[in-house]
Amino acid sequence: MKEFLHQNHNEGLVALISDRKPILFKDFFKQVLAWKKRETTLSTYRNYCAIYNRFIPILGDYPIDKISGKELDNILDTMDLKTSSRKTYQRILSTLFNDAVRQELLEKNPCYHMRKTRGINLKINHRLPTKEEINSYIKTAKDSNNIFMYKLLILAVSTGMRLGEILNLTRKDIDLDKNIIMVKGQLTNVGPNMPLKTNASYRNIHVSGEVLRNILSNTSGFYVFTPQIITTRQVSRRTADKYIRKFFASIKTPPGFTFHSLRHYHATELLCRGISLKEVSKRLGHASINITADIYTHWLEEMDRSAAEVLGKEFLV
Repeated sequence: MKEFLHQNHNEGLVALISDRKPILFKDFFKQVLAWKKRETTLSTYRNYCAIYNRFIPILGDYPIDKISGKELDNILDTMDLKTSSRKTYQRILSTLFNDAVRQELLEKNPCYHMRKTRGINLKINHRLPTKEEINSYIKTAKDSNNIFMYKLLILAVSTGMRLGEILNLTRKDIDLDKNIIMVKGQLTNVGPNMPLKTNASYRNIHVSGEVLRNILSNTSGFYVFTPQIITTRQVSRRTADKYIRKFFASIKTPPGFTFHSLRHYHATELLCRGISLKEVSKRLGHASINITADIYTHWLEEMDRSAAEVLGKEFLV
């Protein structure tokens, strides 16, 4: 009798499992978002929302147990992401599917079968602009009355901020009493005030009072960066990128130059002028001083060689 009941019980479980409706990717992701909103930081929640917005139109109606690592790789390939962004997407997707495995909705995480993302080559392998070249960029922007690029270039070389961080600035983020810029978010293609890369990216940067007053004197409204036609609203990332491409196409820049090169210029100038690696790392908003050291190894070695020439040989007798 016991064996008969046990057999019927197991058969009932098998039937119950087989009758279970497939869980769609969009439905499961919505459940995860609801939990993340309650239990995690706003920054983490926004990262999940950004990935939700990109993946749901593609995978939303797929049962989660039918999604493969190869399909996820193909989707990421079409997004043309930077290596760092791709690693972030893979990490969040893996966490998402791990939750499904823990809830016994999946037997295994499909992310385990995705391609390994190449390590990020942090070192700079191109020539940075010189001080004279940067001065010429700023002068060109000012002489052509391109106030947008004029302010952008000054802030980039004065602060070392990332492009999205600069474009997100409002008057409230600039404190003239303390001469600081408060970095609170970034402008992306998704919109303004998006989460920064790491917790260390949220920071206050000391800037020359003269620079800050110059920026604000050339800012007519609440937003520091606005479209050239409508100056009452914040510029979009797409419009800003168009302005930047057009400006740099009209001048001569070093091979391999990008706007991010101005951030590298800022950091290397500080290091070469004796500012400690720790302070430079904090100013750039790096999560670890090791990241700063990896990126600027070339300049640190050059400084070490210079130090060897300054001290030592005068003691020879």
